[in-house]
Amino acid sequence: MSLSAYWRLGRFDRPIGTWLLFWPVLCALALAQHGQPEIRLLVIFTLATVLMRTAGCILNDCFDKDFDGHVSRTNQRPLATKELSVKQALPVAFTMIVVCAGLVLMTNKLTILMSFLALGLAVVYPLGKRFFGMPQLILGFAFAWSVLMAYSATLNTIPPSAWVMFIGVAAWVFGYDTLYGMTDAEDDKKIGVRSSALTLGEKAPIGVGLSYAIAVFCWGIVGYLENLSIFYYIGLAAVVAHMIWQLLHTTTQHPQKCFQAFKSNHWLGAILFASIFLGCWIV
Repeated sequence: MSLSAYWRLGRFDRPIGTWLLFWPVLCALALAQHGQPEIRLLVIFTLATVLMRTAGCILNDCFDKDFDGHVSRTNQRPLATKELSVKQALPVAFTMIVVCAGLVLMTNKLTILMSFLALGLAVVYPLGKRFFGMPQLILGFAFAWSVLMAYSATLNTIPPSAWVMFIGVAAWVFGYDTLYGMTDAEDDKKIGVRSSALTLGEKAPIGVGLSYAIAVFCWGIVGYLENLSIFYYIGLAAVVAHMIWQLLHTTTQHPQKCFQAFKSNHWLGAILFASIFLGCWIV
């Protein structure tokens, strides 16, 4: 047992997942206060995002410890190699959740109530991979739930634009996690883990394209509801261009190319946030 094992357990060696979770929160905070997110909430949600992502990864690995060893991309995870045991991992996840709960208590009653469902979604996702052919839908709702919480913490209510943003983010997450699933499709098929990539099969790239189209459509509506300037839509055009590049890059469903496209969604999130920021500040 070593500190490096705990470091890898929380995926701190692979921060891409934290950024993918953080961009929707940052976008929502910017939208809720029209480009001027409150520093206090930025700190709270930044810390909460890191903590919940870490806790979610640990819970996922606990559920998947008997599967990860059979997948080339995950066979070196600490629980799969038995560097750490479930009894050693769960207290870390529990600590993260408790600290995260303390951060949520610094917001308001509505956000606190919503946090219980957020935790439920984080627990349900690993189980969904065993019984549901589209577990990426659950992950999409789990990641997008932070959008609603950011709005509720800022405004103490959830306006229509927040729900539209929520649907857009959920569709985006479904799309890029389907790309992620395409990298493990053969291994998942062997061990019996379900994914949208397996369910859609050869039509997986079409599924990704449709989910991306829903995301962009929703984000366009958000721009209208939030009265963002033309610069937002210019940025949204760049988002569309990036999505098209991903789709063209993954038509053959080559695992490595799909994984590269998946990772590039970090930059897509950055473009979306920059678009919101510009749409708020430049009239």
